[in-house]
Amino acid sequence: MAYLRFLTDKDYCSIATEEHMKQIIRDVPERIPQAEQRAEMQMLEYLDQYYEIEKVLAVGKNIREYNVFVSYPGQVWIKKDGEIFKTLTCINGLKRPTKIEYWKQIIDFIDPLLIDKAKKYSQLRMYSKGEVVRFGTEYWQCMTPHGYDSGDIHMPGAKVWMEAEVIVWEPNLEWEKNMVCFFNEQFYQYIAEAGEIDDSEEILTPEDDDRWGLIGDYSEELEYEFAEDARDYVVAEGVVFYPVMNPNADKLVDGKNITRDDPRNANIVAHMSRIAFYHLHSVISPTNISETRRWAYEDSITWLYNASKFKINPQLPRKKEKDSCLPKVDWACETFHRDFDPNENAWLI
Repeated sequence: MAYLRFLTDKDYCSIATEEHMKQIIRDVPERIPQAEQRAEMQMLEYLDQYYEIEKVLAVGKNIREYNVFVSYPGQVWIKKDGEIFKTLTCINGLKRPTKIEYWKQIIDFIDPLLIDKAKKYSQLRMYSKGEVVRFGTEYWQCMTPHGYDSGDIHMPGAKVWMEAEVIVWEPNLEWEKNMVCFFNEQFYQYIAEAGEIDDSEEILTPEDDDRWGLIGDYSEELEYEFAEDARDYVVAEGVVFYPVMNPNADKLVDGKNITRDDPRNANIVAHMSRIAFYHLHSVISPTNISETRRWAYEDSITWLYNASKFKINPQLPRKKEKDSCLPKVDWACETFHRDFDPNENAWLI
């Protein structure tokens, strides 16, 4: 599984220019997540014992890059062009026509163990054949492997495209508007209005008759009408489809359906970017790192040490004791600060 980054490329703008970053990575972008992994491990080494650092990091690591095929609810965070945005409204994702059956609703008897282990459906996961998920109050079973990583996302029960009825063209049939015919290995849509008659005695084929329109292949770049009386036909997988729900992806507009907002902890962003940037330098020349980068790295390590020893307040949520639910502290604080009685102190002279 690919490493989920906590930082973004924009986080380095405060400590390095774009040209400087290009010189450091030297056309090897994999160096950035490698350096961030090392920085994350150091964060965990210092803060994992007393702070909820895993949850703090998860806030940023769960913010995924915007995917046009995902439908987003309101009040969630996404990454786009190196920046973090918060959705203000529901954002519809792109839905492609297909005749493949990806999900089957469970209405008959099935192994109860599959129901008990069923997880809530998420568009950000991969699903294998036979896996059962809970979608609302219904249970669905995956029929074809698909998911986020493969770029093939299909929500259970979302029937967006319907297959159109196709009739092989014959010259003597009476055709009505929006009927579809198959002629010479292509599909045509009858676009003439009701009552429109061809006065010519010559029988024209759909290739020559203006009352017929050639149906094009599906394209992700186009927008399609999905009104009740509209028949915006497309050809996909050798079949003709028309939309019955909105198949188009909503455009992201700052201030309208998204806004700039960063839910990550500012201290962790600042210190983790400094540590990761130091490790990027160490990959190129570990014995020739500038004093500025080394001082920034040492300052961040000192901050981590002081936070782990409770010398400063790092503005991080503390872990709780299981029995008392009080903030977790080290042995010295537990002994001498919480329940300090000088007459009971064996070390008092």
